[in-house]
Amino acid sequence: VWVLERETGINGFACGHGVDQALIAVTRGALERLDRDELQALVAHEFAHVVNGDMRYNLRMIGPLYGLALLVTIARVLVIGLDRGDGGRRTKPVGLSWPAAVPLYVFGSIGMWIGRLLRAAALRQREYLADAQAVQYTRQVDGLLGVLAKASATRDAARMRSPWTEVASHMLFADGLGLAAWYSSHPPALARARAVRPNTTLRDLRARALAGGTPGAGLAP
Repeated sequence: VWVLERETGINGFACGHGVDQALIAVTRGALERLDRDELQALVAHEFAHVVNGDMRYNLRMIGPLYGLALLVTIARVLVIGLDRGDGGRRTKPVGLSWPAAVPLYVFGSIGMWIGRLLRAAALRQREYLADAQAVQYTRQVDGLLGVLAKASATRDAARMRSPWTEVASHMLFADGLGLAAWYSSHPPALARARAVRPNTTLRDLRARALAGGTPGAGLAP
């Protein structure tokens, strides 16, 4: 089990090559803003992905998505140069960069757009299944509903700051990019909530998000 100390959004993921080689990670924001039942539900959801073998499929998707994202990154470097990351000046763009950058950027952007749509179509049902299993493992629904409510309270509630979020967002509990619902690899929070409690309304989720809980309660022994 790992903690993403620099991530303040409410999120988590599972990855690995099999049940015997798996890890579950949660963000610092999840530890601080979820109560005990909610944190259990988040971990149970990710544990379900481990049991179902979803991790191998998720890892396979990273390769082509990263390749397309890399084309866009190279195009930006060719045009605006490379940020050294140490507070110094950017390195100068490569000469005659525009003719090379435009095709790379266009091809990479279109490929990423198509990749996101395919990713969304392929993975949404796996999220519903993991939610249902989380309820089965924890024997209660309220914890999962609380996580869904808090992670969707605002557009940035589950957002991840890591530059790797673009290629790994399909592995997260909630969309970490703040994408539109139809574009995301995750179903809308209300649809996920209704799958485990059919009479849930948007007002119910908002009330849960506002009610909050004891900050840091998830860290209690």
